[in-house]
Amino acid sequence: MYVSFVVNYYSGDELDDISRAQCHLFNPRTGIDLALYEISNDSSLDKHTGLLMACLYRNCDDWYLRVLGKATQGKIAADLVKDLQKYLRDEPTPEPAIVPEPDIIVNFMPESHLVQEEEIVVNPFVPTGNTPSVPVPQAVSGFPSVPVPFVP
Repeated sequence: MYVSFVVNYYSGDELDDISRAQCHLFNPRTGIDLALYEISNDSSLDKHTGLLMACLYRNCDDWYLRVLGKATQGKIAADLVKDLQKYLRDEPTPEPAIVPEPDIIVNFMPESHLVQEEEIVVNPFVPTGNTPSVPVPQAVSGFPSVPVPFVP
C-alpha cells in the first residue's frame, strides 16, 4: 500500500523555471520537515512539468517514508500515475533499516574542584537616539529591512 506525493506545474512550464520554489512534506503537529525538495534552478527538473516527490508505504504494521525525487511529465497528478507505478516496480522499496537499541551510556561528573568565585560585571548595550533599536542586516533579495525595537 502506498500514499504518494507529487508536484505538478499545470500551466505546462518547466519546474526548474519556477523562482523560489520549494516543496515541503512536514508533520503538522511538530512542524518538522519529513522531506524538503528545492525545486528552483534544479537542472534535473529541466524539461519536466512533474515531480514524484515521496511516498509513504506500509511494511508489516509500520509506515515508512521514501523520498523519490524523480522528474517526470504531467500537468495534473493523474498524468503521473503510470510513471509512479513504473518507478515503484523498477525500484522496489528497500527493507527498512533495523536500528539497534542504543547502549546505556552512563556519564559521571568529575570530582568537584575548588573554584574561586569572582564578581562578573555585565554592561548592557544601550543604543543612542530617540528610539532604541538593534541593528538589522542589509536587505536581502529586494526585501526591505525594518528596525527591531530593543527592550532593555
